[in-house]
Amino acid sequence: MNCPGWFMGFDCFFDLVGSLVLLLLGIYSLKIKSIAAGKRPHMFFLAFILMSGSYLVRIFKNINIYFPVIRSFNVLGMEFTYESYRIIPLIAPVSFASRFLFLLGLFILYFLITKSREKRHLPFMIYMLLVLTYLVSFRQVIFYLTAAFLFAQVAVFYSRNTKKSKTLFQKILLSGFVILTVAQVLFLFSHFFNALYAPAAMVQFAGFLLILIDFILLMKAK
Repeated sequence: MNCPGWFMGFDCFFDLVGSLVLLLLGIYSLKIKSIAAGKRPHMFFLAFILMSGSYLVRIFKNINIYFPVIRSFNVLGMEFTYESYRIIPLIAPVSFASRFLFLLGLFILYFLITKSREKRHLPFMIYMLLVLTYLVSFRQVIFYLTAAFLFAQVAVFYSRNTKKSKTLFQKILLSGFVILTVAQVLFLFSHFFNALYAPAAMVQFAGFLLILIDFILLMKAK
């Protein structure tokens, strides 16, 4: 846990709002069928819902960590106290579930947007499988590094598209994914400097919000 003490609780608020934003992105992706390559809006919906769910799981985990229950018991006249979790007894599996849902949703989003079906992407698919397996050891640095890589790949894809069709929607979407990439890099370095955790959470929220604004504008333009 890299969250500084003063930001504990605030991060749950940002995660909750982020979850709602991702849910709205999923709903809008069902309505904007043109956004889905090959007419697959339901897959975009699934990707956003998985990432939204990962935030909710993380909120429950953080509530357990931030507000533990103090329990006590007596043995031979000696009283012992310990901290117990309110909702989830096992934090480690919940951390894994949260990260797995987020990366799985992001992984689906990456392949939908970049239309990656060629054999040349096989090494990347193998790498992803290795990363997901490695997540069993709950290494935060690897998690954020992978998320940054995926967001960066999506940003590169939209950067190329923006050069071909210089529409406002493409530019906003590109900006959103670039901001999300920066946020993951900040999260990565927060593992070493926890003062970066709060800015990273705010930057990530701004990235998702910008993408939502783009979806809303696209809806109104239809």
